[in-house]
Amino acid sequence: MVYVKLIRNTYGNLAYLKQLHQYVFKGELRGIGGYGVNPFDTNLANSQMVFIKVCYGKVSSNPLIHIMISLDQCAQAAEKACEYADKFARYFKNKYQVIWAVHEKKRGVSRFHVHLIINSVSYVNGKMFHGDIGEMNAYSKYISKLTNQKVRFEFELKTSNGYSVAETSNDC
Repeated sequence: MVYVKLIRNTYGNLAYLKQLHQYVFKGELRGIGGYGVNPFDTNLANSQMVFIKVCYGKVSSNPLIHIMISLDQCAQAAEKACEYADKFARYFKNKYQVIWAVHEKKRGVSRFHVHLIINSVSYVNGKMFHGDIGEMNAYSKYISKLTNQKVRFEFELKTSNGYSVAETSNDC
C-alpha cells in the first residue's frame, strides 16, 4: 500500500515556503527534480514560486501544497523511487510549479518517501489549488494506477499553536 499525506500549514506564510524548500534538500536525499522551477537551488526555487504569487496578488495564507508519499514494495531502489516521484509530479506540471524530492528512510515496509512541494497558485491562470477531498481522490487514483498499489491518504493541518488534525480517507 502507498500512503499519501497532504500537509497543510496555515501559518508562517512565505517563510514556510522557504523552510520547506530547505528541508527537502536535506536528510537522506536520493533524487530531486521539478517542473516550472529550478529544483537544484533552494533560493532560486523559492524566488520563482514567490514571483508567481506576487504576479497574481496571492501571497498570504496557503503558501504551498506539501504532499508526502510513502512507497512500499513498489520501489525498493532509489532509481525506481525517483522514477515514481517524477511521474507523481507530472500530474501537476501543466498548471503548477512543482519540486519533487526522494528521501531514503526505512519505516516499516517503506524504504523511500517522496516530497512534493507545489506552488498553490497556478502559473497558468492564478487560480489556487486547494487539495480538497475530490482533488486528492483523483490524485490518489492516479498514483494507484501508476504503482499498481492501493493508496490511502490523509490530510494533516498544522496551525500556529502546533495543533494537528488528521483526516483519513478511504483506500483508493
